[in-house]
Amino acid sequence: CCALSIFLFMGTIGSFLDKTNRIVAVRIALLVKLTAVSIAYGVCAYLNITSTSDPIADAEALYNDPFKRRLVYSLPVLAAIAGMSFCAITQSIEKDWIVVLSDKDSRWLSTTNSFMTQIDLGCSSLAPALTGLMFAYQSHEVVSLVLLSINAASVVALYVFMSHLY
Repeated sequence: CCALSIFLFMGTIGSFLDKTNRIVAVRIALLVKLTAVSIAYGVCAYLNITSTSDPIADAEALYNDPFKRRLVYSLPVLAAIAGMSFCAITQSIEKDWIVVLSDKDSRWLSTTNSFMTQIDLGCSSLAPALTGLMFAYQSHEVVSLVLLSINAASVVALYVFMSHLY
């Protein structure tokens, strides 16, 4: 769902980024991302709170309750929205400030792009492992609140850094 939505809508998002002041575009993308992630955490918390210890009864309740079914179906859509927002933020950062900071030094630009890619890949590899460890040692509610807090803090930090940059 995420890859398909990026394939279908990233061209439109790229056009929007080209036509919009970068700080405005980043603000919008950050707000959309934080909203989608917060709603997804809320949906997961609600489904977890309303579940029982019997997985068969939970599956039957989910099958028979159209509201809960819609909530479950909304999760991939929210993930796609958050993913597209993340891509918009990344596109804004990589296409603008790295090039500006390079000051036409292609060697520095190449090295910096390489480091950014390594950091990106490292985070993409470590995040699921650390999240899995958290779920192994803490309750789902605690982990959800921790992840929501980390996400909100990262959005605020990214917004502050982008505001200083622009």
